[in-house]
Amino acid sequence: MRKLFTNDKFFLGAVLIAVFGTLFFAVVNWVYFPELRSGLVMDVLSALCVLFLYTSYRKHSKNVMKCIIGALLMLVLVHPISMLASGNANGALAFVKVFSVLFAAELFINHLIINSDHHSNPANVRFNQSLCIALALCYFACIALTWKYNETALCKCADVVGSVAYACVIASVVCVESRLDAYRIAREEKGYKV
Repeated sequence: MRKLFTNDKFFLGAVLIAVFGTLFFAVVNWVYFPELRSGLVMDVLSALCVLFLYTSYRKHSKNVMKCIIGALLMLVLVHPISMLASGNANGALAFVKVFSVLFAAELFINHLIINSDHHSNPANVRFNQSLCIALALCYFACIALTWKYNETALCKCADVVGSVAYACVIASVVCVESRLDAYRIAREEKGYKV
């Protein structure tokens, strides 16, 4: 997985899908469900944060990246919490939403552990890569479990695009983590001390 998450094309693709997919999802939901404005704000903030994360990475603005990653991880955590708090889940859907919250919390906490010092931490980075995939599977499971409730093809399309976009938001964060850890490993192999 390390090669995937450190690949330039994968990173750029994840960013583009995250930005445009999240905005598409937000617009469709705003048209069909205008009462869910808080979700719209979170979606737009996620898209902007991913765009700024990519820009700050390209400009090597490490302090800006860290701030944006923190904001993104908080949005990633708040998203499933708000879905769970909506109260319209029972059975399998509630189970999936609880796991989404747990995985997002683990991702957030593990990110803090990874960045608690300046040494490489490949095991924790691999764990976050696995959490990224687990969260993507949770998003797709939510779509599968709510598919029959969407009345229009556009809403169904927006849900699929939104799920892929949310997975790409997380993948963007994990790509940066993976790249920074690869730099730390290379630095340690050359004998540089922190």
